Amino acid sequence: MIDKIEVYVRKEKTIVGQYTSEPIFDGVIKHDCLSKKVMEYETAMPEADREALRIVNEFAEKKGLRVEVHDVSRLKERLNAARKGIGKTPVILVGKNRIEGESAPELLESKLRTCFAKQITRAPT
Repeated sequence: MIDKIEVYVRKEKTIVGQYTSEPIFDGVIKHDCLSKKVMEYETAMPEADREALRIVNEFAEKKGLRVEVHDVSRLKERLNAARKGIGKTPVILVGKNRIEGESAPELLESKLRTCFAKQITRAPT
């Protein structure tokens, strides 16, 4: 019996600002070598990953299933995904069935229903 759906997504870092800090002045000498370049980042999930996660959450809520989200932008999760042969996102695992790549919302929901039906027919009676 299926009790969870695994979703593999990634977050991307984008630079939102960069600047160089002021050099340190000790009253005698201005120390330019002690200034540093500072970059500010923002992390966000790509639209395809965000949409897939939304659809899976809605589907899982209807079926009473847990959703496990794996963010492959983290090293541990990326290694875990690589062991399962996952190289790009979004990827959805329902039992032993895999849904890969971007899909239209209706198509993704249809694929989820198909995977769920396959798992129920495989379950021992």
